Amino acid sequence: MNVIKNKFKWLGQLVSVLAIILVANWISIHWFTRIDLTTEKRYTLSPITKSYLESLDSAVVIKVFLGGDLNVGFTQLATATREMLEEFDASAIKSIRFEFINPNDGDAASKNAILDQLHKYNFEPQAVFETAEDGSKIQSYVFPYALVAYNGKMGGVNLLDNLPGKSGDENLNISIEGLEFKLMDALRRLAMTQKPRIAFLEGHGELDEMDVIEATDALSAYYQVERGQIGNDPSILDPYKVVIIAKPHLSFSEKDKFVLDQYLMQGGRLFVLMDAVNITLDSLRSNNQTVGLYSDVNLGDQLFKYGVRVNPVVVEDVQAGRILINVPTKGEPKLVPVPWLYSPLLSVSPNHSITRNINLVRGDFTGTIDTTGNDMHLYREVLLRTSQMTKVTQTPVFINMMEVNKQPDRAQFSHSFLPVAVLQEGVFPSVFHNRQVPAGLIMGTRK
Repeated sequence: MNVIKNKFKWLGQLVSVLAIILVANWISIHWFTRIDLTTEKRYTLSPITKSYLESLDSAVVIKVFLGGDLNVGFTQLATATREMLEEFDASAIKSIRFEFINPNDGDAASKNAILDQLHKYNFEPQAVFETAEDGSKIQSYVFPYALVAYNGKMGGVNLLDNLPGKSGDENLNISIEGLEFKLMDALRRLAMTQKPRIAFLEGHGELDEMDVIEATDALSAYYQVERGQIGNDPSILDPYKVVIIAKPHLSFSEKDKFVLDQYLMQGGRLFVLMDAVNITLDSLRSNNQTVGLYSDVNLGDQLFKYGVRVNPVVVEDVQAGRILINVPTKGEPKLVPVPWLYSPLLSVSPNHSITRNINLVRGDFTGTIDTTGNDMHLYREVLLRTSQMTKVTQTPVFINMMEVNKQPDRAQFSHSFLPVAVLQEGVFPSVFHNRQVPAGLIMGTRK
């Protein structure tokens, strides 16, 4: 009897195990999911990325040139890239097809063909130096690049970041962390059928086209960049995704301020780059001394209403860059780099998408920003800030080139982590609420 009971018990356990296996298989077929076990959730795609991948209307083909025998660091980058692309393919409705290619394989013709293809995107082989067991130096070349093809167009991706001041391991980690952004950035550019319009504002002594030529070139990959003055039409800014005000030094009229205000009220975006103190390094070099005075462009009340105040101050920072000083010698004069406290190396917000994985940002004669209106329902993020040891000088500021020879008095550098660049998002109050529309505008033109 006991033998029969044991057989039934064993049979029941077997049936239970089989049932669990069948249920698990059914769930794996009908309810597919992937689990990211890394502590920093490195392979967990952002909701925006998942949504975008689901919206793709055709397949994506990606060639990654990190195949073959690689050292430990580049093997990690190749592995991370493969795992990221697997996550892409798992989220996309259309397929994400990818292959890893070893550019060192094949005959000379095939190798040259790959080099020519990469050269179109200004991608050059990266030299890697390693030490063999016998102590000799071995040089090899790697190609940390990918080519992404979508809807008949192709774009290149540099998978390796090389930030100055960072070690090889740090740059490798930064590269791995940035894979999602870089690959998605390439996809977005290929899928873009029409570039949004952005505009640099003119008419108030802003930086001219040559002053911002590098920024314009970088922005042109994503936007149609234009320039122009406001005029009399309140709706003139409506077509633009962003309006950039780059270092004005002439006063804004109430009419122009109204147009900017209404543009923001309609959901526009303002990128204001403003100096409250007027100083230039060129004037200082020509005269060896200068005075920085308050530069009022009549935007203070408007920015204060929006929640920020640009202070008429200049900061000096122990964490500073260098400038070239002409040092007389027995022969010809020699240019020598020396620390310059008026060129702070600004720390970035490490977690925000705008500044993540960006190195220190150099400023020149930098001011500070205060946030106002704590009762405003705004999201705020300090994107750039000074170091732990900062000195603040109110206007007027007297500056002499001979200050490069002085050692900073640490007791005067009593301020820490002062905001220099601030991002604000939300619903802003109008500075023209309960005020009359300024004269000179042609009203009724906004659709």
